[in-house]
Amino acid sequence: MFLVRLLEVLFKIDIRNRFSGYFSLIFDIIISLISLSIYWYTSRIFDGAVNSTLEKYGQNYFSFIVWGELFLILPMYFVDSFVQGMRSSFYDGVYESFSTMPIKWKGKHWISGFLNFPRELLRILIQFLLAYLLFNLNFNFMGGMQASLVVILLLPAFLGLGYFFLSVFIYTGRGTAIIGLVNTLFAFLAGAYFPINFLPKTLVDITSYISPFTLVLENARLALVGHQEISLMFIFMAICLSSFYLFLGLLSYKFALRKIKMSGRSWTNFS
Repeated sequence: MFLVRLLEVLFKIDIRNRFSGYFSLIFDIIISLISLSIYWYTSRIFDGAVNSTLEKYGQNYFSFIVWGELFLILPMYFVDSFVQGMRSSFYDGVYESFSTMPIKWKGKHWISGFLNFPRELLRILIQFLLAYLLFNLNFNFMGGMQASLVVILLLPAFLGLGYFFLSVFIYTGRGTAIIGLVNTLFAFLAGAYFPINFLPKTLVDITSYISPFTLVLENARLALVGHQEISLMFIFMAICLSSFYLFLGLLSYKFALRKIKMSGRSWTNFS
């Protein structure tokens, strides 16, 4: 109960700090408009070459790109958030406050990972509304609900990846650079900006089974247009996969904390 109340307070503080005026919100809107404009004109250029491969997705190339980004905002956030949250706490002076909290470090790491979560939700909302109202983004309500369910079911897998990278950071004091590389590489291989059938079939088969990035993108896109049934079997398989990644992430995290404690080293010094 203490953690929930504390997280709620921190959420409010984060929003107040970031949106003390309208400037930050306007800045986010401008950035989203620029991104969407780039996607729009890019899609106009490549429509002829790509649209023939988008039949199963039931979308034009612009909607394909935008939905790819929207579906990956939260997954990519959780892969990166735990490490960046703790790293920022040192630079922002929040670490001292964390140290005095009457909770274990596991709870403090969890708080740091979710601290910017409201901002990411706002980012999704802004980008969706702008794309839908100004750029005619393909969308239907029921498909959107099913696609959102796909993302929610697979989010624990990305939490697991986030805990894995946090364990590397705790043990070595490094690893922040590789997280961005992993996010970019696996988003690219998942077909964030092009259909995955452009990739070699062997690579597609491998990523379709082991990469949560590919699984969430492909199934969410298909669910959005009614080409993917959210059956009990799919829900069961998604929960199993998410549980597997989350278990591995928490196991590596627990191992890193134990190693640091046994060695007597401090993980707070990093470069």
